[in-house]
Amino acid sequence: MSELDKDNLRFICHGAREVLELSVGAVHIEKLINALERAVEEDPGLAFDLAKSLVESICKTILSDRNDESKDKLLELPKLVKYTTKQLNLIPEEHLNPEVEQSFQSVINGLITTIHGLCEIRRLEGTASHGRNGYIKSLEPLQALFAARVADAIANLLFKTHKNNLTSSKIPYYEDNPEFNIYLDSLYECSIAGLPYKTSDVLFKIDQQAYINFLQEYLSDLSVNPEDLSNEDEKE
Repeated sequence: MSELDKDNLRFICHGAREVLELSVGAVHIEKLINALERAVEEDPGLAFDLAKSLVESICKTILSDRNDESKDKLLELPKLVKYTTKQLNLIPEEHLNPEVEQSFQSVINGLITTIHGLCEIRRLEGTASHGRNGYIKSLEPLQALFAARVADAIANLLFKTHKNNLTSSKIPYYEDNPEFNIYLDSLYECSIAGLPYKTSDVLFKIDQQAYINFLQEYLSDLSVNPEDLSNEDEKE
């Protein structure tokens, strides 16, 4: 071990575990979290690899949620994080104080700089990434703990911001449009193997883009309010 008390090194990804509560079914992220928590104490070198993988997985999940997968597989982690933060609008567009905006941008730049450092540590110390001299002493768990905490904080910030501004995201949620769902179900019947199903629910699950297209048409039709039209007729 090291000079540190073993109990002080029991790391829990509190931030990333909050992410799990917001992303039911994210099995891969859960596996990364469990592995990272173990590695901090048992295999510090591996913890650097897992910290990087956790942030990478969070970014790709966010972009996938937003139907934006055109670049996520092509970017190295620092650029991937920078690209993801741009999609999240971490700096509110309506903020009128330029000094606050500049300060917040400095925070984001610091976040990206931290990611650069994390990748460099991973390159130098990540046991799963490169062949190493078998007699080289690995970094102490304290350094692995720092890398894990950085990744945990970044994962929490990005994903919770993503969830908080989903109204601007391209992905809808089925429960958000009950009136449209009833409308769609009334237009089309759906049965599979003789069993009845809700057309809206089936369409949302098997072809989300088609669901979005129907929803947009429905909302577009609603933009012309019949009451407004009748009022205009009365004026004429």
